[in-house]
Amino acid sequence: MRMELVRTPRRTKRRVWISAAIGVVMLGVLACVGLSVYVGWQLTHKPREPITMTPKDYGMAYESATFTSKDGKTALEGWIIPPKGAAKMTVIFAHGYAGNRIQKNVPFLPLAKRLVDDGYRVILFDFRASGESEGDMITIGVKEKDDLLGVIDYAKRHYREPVALYGVSMGAATSILAAAEDNDVRGVIADSPFSDLESYLRANMPVWTHLPNVPFTYLILAIVPALADLDLACLRPSMPSIVSRRGRFCSFTAKTTVRFRMKKA
Repeated sequence: MRMELVRTPRRTKRRVWISAAIGVVMLGVLACVGLSVYVGWQLTHKPREPITMTPKDYGMAYESATFTSKDGKTALEGWIIPPKGAAKMTVIFAHGYAGNRIQKNVPFLPLAKRLVDDGYRVILFDFRASGESEGDMITIGVKEKDDLLGVIDYAKRHYREPVALYGVSMGAATSILAAAEDNDVRGVIADSPFSDLESYLRANMPVWTHLPNVPFTYLILAIVPALADLDLACLRPSMPSIVSRRGRFCSFTAKTTVRFRMKKA
């Protein structure tokens, strides 16, 4: 005698609903991951700001120069602005995220003129993937540190006077990191640096992306390092690591809270 098992309609409907629910969840997860990848790509591949002014617009003589990042393969474009007489010091400017060597919101060129008029040589340059430099990915300071170290090496090879750094935001954090690795840097002015890149990104990601903190911030912070081959934990600029050196070092925030330690040169 042959027996047949017949599924009840209720059990069939339940399985259909479960399958549909799993499908919806999987689609939601894929959508979140896909959007996070897109946002991460956009954050590291910003449109380049054009160079719309030159030192000549401020009455300064200058020469164009090509520097090489410490990685030995990334060409960086910039300007060298000499003083009229002997230079007291070479000051290298480091711009912020998605900016360029003129850093309009600060701006760099009027500041450079004041320094040049006071006898300082100024070097302005574009970080990788910015302005007219090579590279296609912004790493928010991780690889930009090598760019700045390459420019510092150029200054040390070509000029005898001491080297100092002035950086804004990403450039400020990068300046602190570079100075910690190069003991010849005699001064740093760090305008609004972040102290920890991962914490900085975690706090600002919802503001920049207009996406909910959960799950997108966590997904983006997991995806971006994989896309760019970065270790966010290694980017923790520390002023105490350089203030014991002979020179002048200053860090301040956009809220005008000033913290600085100085030792006589």
